[in-house]
Amino acid sequence: MIEPIYRFWTKGYLTFNSPLFFLLAVAISLANFGAGLNLYLQGINDLRSQTVITITRAGALFLVGYSLSNFYGILSIGIGCVVAEALASVALPVIFVNERLSGFSTHLVFKHVGLAIIPPVLLLLAGGVIMVRQVSFSVVTLALLPALCAIYYGNWMILGGDVQSRISSLASSIFRMGTT
Repeated sequence: MIEPIYRFWTKGYLTFNSPLFFLLAVAISLANFGAGLNLYLQGINDLRSQTVITITRAGALFLVGYSLSNFYGILSIGIGCVVAEALASVALPVIFVNERLSGFSTHLVFKHVGLAIIPPVLLLLAGGVIMVRQVSFSVVTLALLPALCAIYYGNWMILGGDVQSRISSLASSIFRMGTT
C-alpha cells in the first residue's frame, strides 16, 4: 500500500526501501512518544534539559550515521535517527521530567510510560522481521495494526474522562471543518 504511493510521489525516480521506511517510522514514533515530555520541559523553560536533548539528538544522529555508513549505506541514517530519538525523545526527557517532578514529590508512572513506549518497539521489531526474514511488508502490517490499536486503546483508557472529552470534542470539530 505504501510503496505505490511512494512511487507516485517520487515519480519512480527513487526505489522504496522498506527497512529505511520502518527505521524512520520508528524514529517518528519515538519522537511522538517524547513530544509531550519535551513540551513540558519547554513550557517550564528548562534550558539545561532542552540544550542537552538537542545536542544529544544531533550528536547521536551524526555519530551513528557516519560511523555506520560504510557498513549499511543509506540505512545508517535511519539507524542514527532511531538511536538519536531513543536518547533525545525517550531516555533524556523521562529523566529530566522525573527530576523536575521530584520537586513536587511525584514522578512519572512507569507502568504508563511502558505502555506508551510499546508502539515504537513493535515497529522496530516489525522492521527487523521484514529485514531479516524477508517477510512481506503487507503481512507484517496486517499483524501490527490490531496490536497497535489495542495498545492505543489502552493508552486512551489511562486518560481521565475530562481529557478524553476535550480530545473527542477537538477531533469532531476538526472533522467538521474538513467536511465544510
